[in-house]
Parts: sequence; structure tokens; C-alpha cells
Amino acid sequence: MAGSADYQELVARCLRGDSKAWGELFRANFRHAEMVALAPPFRFHAHEAEDIAQETMIELARKLAGVENIPAFVGTVAHNKCVDRVRKMKPVLESDLAHGEDDDPNLDSVAQPETVSPELVDDESLGVLLEAVESLGEMCRGILHNRFFEELAYKDIGERLSIPAPQVGVYLARCLARLRTQIEQRPDLWKELEALL
Repeated sequence: MAGSADYQELVARCLRGDSKAWGELFRANFRHAEMVALAPPFRFHAHEAEDIAQETMIELARKLAGVENIPAFVGTVAHNKCVDRVRKMKPVLESDLAHGEDDDPNLDSVAQPETVSPELVDDESLGVLLEAVESLGEMCRGILHNRFFEELAYKDIGERLSIPAPQVGVYLARCLARLRTQIEQRPDLWKELEALL
């Protein structure tokens, strides 16, 4: 499919019910959708990426007649399906995680959990902190919960949320920066919370 005319002809054949054309269209776009799921920031496992690619191809088949730019459509749909899948992921118990011999021990030592100061437990500042956390996005809430409440290492957080362990620290820093911005609006409590953030 070197040229646009060839692509248009292939689409026209598909719309006429040519099964061979459908096969060509599928082969030409399946890998593109799969690569969206395999590449950063998602990095899904191969079987999940294949599922996402198949769902994307089904969407393409349903809407083919109205699609003007097939590669762009495939990329956008695959990306949206990846985002949907991340949002729907349920946390897994630490005991359910596979710990193989290839686990990097350095990742566990990266993350020594910070603790919540005992004087915050019954204080108004804790309520402000929790309210600020609730206002963050789902990914931020998941990272903060797993890090500060479940005291998981970066590697375990990455496995739970399907993100690379080295990226957990980056996301955590961004989430804490957002929290700082929110909490700085309460200067009366900032001193008490500053140690946490």
C-alpha cells in the first residue's frame, strides 16, 4: 500500500465484502495498534497488547466507511483503549504478584517508605491532606495510596499499576508537587504538612 489511491481501493474492496481485502487491511494496521499498547507509557504485556489491537481492529471495521485517515484512527483508538484499560485496572494483592529470580533487588531498596507523622492523625491537617489527595487524578491517588498507606516499594507499585518501576518515582514527584500546590493554599497548616511533602 504505497500510495493513497491503493489504500482507497483496498478500503473500497473491504466495503464490498472482499475478505482478502479485509485480511490485507488487518495485517497493515494490527501491528500499529499493538505497538501503541507495547510502547511507553503503557508497556502492556504482549497478550494484553494483542487484545487491545484486536479491539481496535473491530472498531475500525465498524467505522471504516467514515474513516478518512486509517493510521491516525488506529493510533487514536488504540491509545484510548489503553487509557481505558489502565483506568479499569483493579489493584492486586501483593501476595498475588509473581516474584521471579529476575526481580531487580535494587528497585526494592530505592523506596524506603515515608511515614505519616503521628501528630497529624487526629489533626485538621490530615483532613486537608486527604481532601487534596481526593482532588488528584486516579493514577496519582493509586501511587500515593500504594506508597504511603500500603508502604510498597516502587517495583511493587509499578506492577500493580502497570507502569515501569523507574517511572513510579517520576509520577510520585509530580503528584507530590500537585499536592504541595493545593496545600500551600492553607498557610496555617503548611508547616505541619511540609515534612510529609
